[in-house]
Amino acid sequence: MAIFAAFVGGERFNAESRRTNKEQDVQLSQQNVGLSASQRSELEAERGTLEIRLKETEHKLQIAQQNADLANSQRTTLEAELKKTQEEKAQLAQQNADLAASQQTEQVAEHSLETQLKDTQDKLQLAQENADLANTELATLEADLKNAQEEKARLAQQNSNLADAQSSEQNARRSLETQLKDTQDKLRTAQENADLANTQRSVLDNQLKDEQVKLEQAQAEADHANSQLRAIQGQLKREPEREQNRQANTDSSTSEIRGVSPDALIRSKTEVVFEEKQDNLPRGKDALLTPPQHASPLPSPAKESEALNSPKPQSDQSALTDDKALVKQFVLGYIKSVASDDTSLQRPYFGEQVNYYREGVIGSPKIEASLKRYPTQWPVRNWEPRGEAKVARLKDPNLFAVFQPFNWAVSDGSNQSHGNATLYARVRKTSQGKFQIEYLRELTADRSGRRHRKRK
Repeated sequence: MAIFAAFVGGERFNAESRRTNKEQDVQLSQQNVGLSASQRSELEAERGTLEIRLKETEHKLQIAQQNADLANSQRTTLEAELKKTQEEKAQLAQQNADLAASQQTEQVAEHSLETQLKDTQDKLQLAQENADLANTELATLEADLKNAQEEKARLAQQNSNLADAQSSEQNARRSLETQLKDTQDKLRTAQENADLANTQRSVLDNQLKDEQVKLEQAQAEADHANSQLRAIQGQLKREPEREQNRQANTDSSTSEIRGVSPDALIRSKTEVVFEEKQDNLPRGKDALLTPPQHASPLPSPAKESEALNSPKPQSDQSALTDDKALVKQFVLGYIKSVASDDTSLQRPYFGEQVNYYREGVIGSPKIEASLKRYPTQWPVRNWEPRGEAKVARLKDPNLFAVFQPFNWAVSDGSNQSHGNATLYARVRKTSQGKFQIEYLRELTADRSGRRHRKRK
């Protein structure tokens, strides 16, 4: 196109040059008017030729001008098409880049899905192994449960015969049946503790030899309970009016411990006996520095029931309800403080002396030492309340029994353990209106997990 424009420009220049030459020739011809006729005719002939050539040149110049305009129009069109082509090319390049990025993203996503699939397969394999282990433990527990049920059936038959012998009075029989049920639960709890001892065979091999002795002691306690029932039966005969008042207040009193199973009450006492027997056995790393010499026993179910069933004045009900709510909050605060490494947060929950787990009655120095030892053994620990606590006022109006279920999980970096239990605490309300823990135990509910409170 540039060559064509140059050609058009050259033709225009030539035409202008010829026109200038023609004008000069005309001037020369006028100057030479006086020349001869022959020369004049030659000049006219040459002039005619020059005019023809001038017309041809002007025609060619017009055509060249048209071609130049056409070329300019075509150039504009071509430039527009070239710009459009470049934009389409840039758009296509952008699409290719987006496609490449999308493919790369899909590859990353595919790799992530493959990793997740592998992790899921590993977790499935681990879950299968855990299921196999659980089935093995379940078979062992079923065998132990069968033995316990047979023993319970034998004792139930004995208790049934005893109940038939004392069926002379309806009220006495109802009280006797309650005591017999408590005795059965106590024997069942003793059997459960024996099963727990079997699972700890490496530490408590000699404990199995004491099972018969424990059963005989439990039977002796049952006989003692029967003698107490006979004494209560005599009291009922002498005090019918007191029995009627007690029966009228049974519903309101029973609501105070509703949800606290007899099994939990019995288990608290049996677990203390079981732990005190363990203190006489060598436990190596977990042995106590000071065995519990002054541990105060838990109140028997009969005594706690008697304390809870005592008639209460109507004016005391509101204050009792407020105290129970405060005691619940107090125990929840203690559970939350266990996760803290700052033992000073736990110390205010205890009095100067506490019957503390399996350590028996200990004073302030040992309390603080034990509080510091637990975070050292389990740097990572978490206690979470499970459901609402059950609170009951004991015979002492300032003493409360608290049963708070909770879930626990602990870890020392290489070992982990978790389970659920019930925290049993006796909380006293001081003369200043504050609360302090006097007695603290864990009633283990998840027997499949190992005990997380190691004592050195």
